[in-house]
Amino acid sequence: MFGIASAAASLQLQLSDLQWGAVRIAGFELQSEPNKSGWRLNLNALAASSFSFDQIVLDCRQGTWALSKPNCEAGQWQLVLGGADYQGQFSISENAESAKFSTQGIQLNWSGGQLLELIFEHKAIAGLEKFWSTQPDWPTVSDGVLDGTVRLNLRSALQQVEWDLQLSKVGFDNQAGDLAAVNLGLMLKGQLLQQAVATDKSWEFKLSGGWNSGEMLFGANYLPRPESQVTFGLEGIGYSGPDGARPAKLILEQISFDDPGALQLSGSATWNVQSQAGWRPQVWKVTSLDADVAGLIQRYLSGALGKVSLGGVEASGSIGMLGGYGPDQQHQQNGFVLTLRDISLNDAQSRFSVNGLQGRLNWRPELGPQTDSLLSWEQLQIYQLPLDAAVLHFALGGDGFTVQPKSSIGFLGAGLMLHELQVSGITTATPAVNMDAELLPMELVKLTKIMGWPSFGGQLAGRIPGVELSDGVWQLAGQLALDVFGGQMVLSSLSAERPFGVLPTFNASIWLDRLQLEPLTAAFEIGRITGPVDGQISNLRLLNWQPVQFDAWLRTSENPEVPLRISQRAVDTISSIGGGVGGGLQSTFLRLFEDFGYRQLGFSCRLLNDICELDGVADASTGSGFLLVDGSGIPKLEVVGHNRRVAWQQMLEQLQAATESGGPKLN
Repeated sequence: MFGIASAAASLQLQLSDLQWGAVRIAGFELQSEPNKSGWRLNLNALAASSFSFDQIVLDCRQGTWALSKPNCEAGQWQLVLGGADYQGQFSISENAESAKFSTQGIQLNWSGGQLLELIFEHKAIAGLEKFWSTQPDWPTVSDGVLDGTVRLNLRSALQQVEWDLQLSKVGFDNQAGDLAAVNLGLMLKGQLLQQAVATDKSWEFKLSGGWNSGEMLFGANYLPRPESQVTFGLEGIGYSGPDGARPAKLILEQISFDDPGALQLSGSATWNVQSQAGWRPQVWKVTSLDADVAGLIQRYLSGALGKVSLGGVEASGSIGMLGGYGPDQQHQQNGFVLTLRDISLNDAQSRFSVNGLQGRLNWRPELGPQTDSLLSWEQLQIYQLPLDAAVLHFALGGDGFTVQPKSSIGFLGAGLMLHELQVSGITTATPAVNMDAELLPMELVKLTKIMGWPSFGGQLAGRIPGVELSDGVWQLAGQLALDVFGGQMVLSSLSAERPFGVLPTFNASIWLDRLQLEPLTAAFEIGRITGPVDGQISNLRLLNWQPVQFDAWLRTSENPEVPLRISQRAVDTISSIGGGVGGGLQSTFLRLFEDFGYRQLGFSCRLLNDICELDGVADASTGSGFLLVDGSGIPKLEVVGHNRRVAWQQMLEQLQAATESGGPKLN
């Protein structure tokens, strides 16, 4: 719909709707008075694919409208966007060969019908994001200024855009709070050449920039202010899709990034656009990558490491990488080589440390039989356990790796023999672990010394048949058998969560088979007891390596095959947890004996909510107590427990006090 009104003194043109390519104009209105100086153009609404304006008004007070070539020596423009009103000045030369539009900090120049130039001079950019995005999750710019120019050259076959911009003291954040910046300083320079004709090559681009000040937050990654300018660059080609409107392929011929003291990178890449999957990387090539481990952690990885409770790691050494990946490359070139150079990592909470870590990680798209990757270290410690210097050879490919059979890791004069270790699906939530390992016999006296435990002899050995990892939980498949105190300890249902994180959790069930009490009681200095015991600790749960739950029992084995004797001090220690000596014997009489015979001893404890529910081998003959020691021979001794519910910490403190003081005395 349109209308034209004409008179001797005025001209008025009205169009209700106007479509020009992707641009739609609603409510076009032109007023001109030929015999007077001035004209007025009013667009009630203008919308394109990525932006829209509520109203645009050009009000020329000194100028004329001549067909399609208006001129104006001085005029006012008005723009309404999102309810906000923006105003400025404009001028148009004779025959409309050039024009200038300006407002505070911004000037737009148009000349020759081919050049558009946008000049920014200390322009405040707070709130300008509404010009290019109406998405609710788009960051809100709260501060900052913009300087520089943007030039657009229009020709019959090409469109060329060039920009040279400087952003200073920029601040922004989004509603989710995972994207923000403070006092950000950026330099952006680039060029875009676009083909206007229908060819495969649609546009070429160059982009370079620098980050010289400010802090940024991307998700969990906090990027502190750079000590020196960080530079980056991109050069590439984009290809249009079948509709000619959206890109179908993006080729980055040159990628560069340089953060002195942290990371230097150069390479190239290709992405294809799939209708449902979106952008998909097709080819990656890393020409060179060099990173200082300490700088890399400080600048880019501190937030991610903090999320997994590894914040504050002290580091040194460097990393290098080169290679490429893509289905159209030759197999021998398809992969990456990551080189580790003299790396040291020391955990702030002393959970682990490694020094002299070297390695070559040779990754291939598919895991093959070749063993051409290796890791070596001079010193490695996990909690208090020191591991010997070692070299591990393995194959790395796809989303898994295979360690060379018969590899060993030594510690405390023994070690772990890896008969088989194959891991797949490490990028998924449920990786598969194929493992057959043997814990070589180790003298327990060495382990107890470094762990700060009471010293005792024996050997620690066993077979680890397999390990599973699912949703962050490590679980031992099968059972682990330990030869200790002349008997055997069998661990099953072993699992661990966050072993190096906050509040590490450990779960297990333990069977005890004929452990000899004489070496056990000697090690823990609770008095001398002879004879074997069986036991079980089911549903054991350690939180931060402290027991919070278990259901345990311990009692004399059947067919003990050795004399069963208990010393007076051992009786005293057992009595300290809430029991007492029964059987009608006077304590002065008991002082005449160094040890006593017994028929059976034992107890049970169910720990939950810091309360231990106690029981013995049988109910006491009198009262409501329970037997902890059922004596035999002359004198016949009974140790009776009376408190069936005891605070766990209180019981531990009483046992510790009894062992340290030599036990309560029988008077």
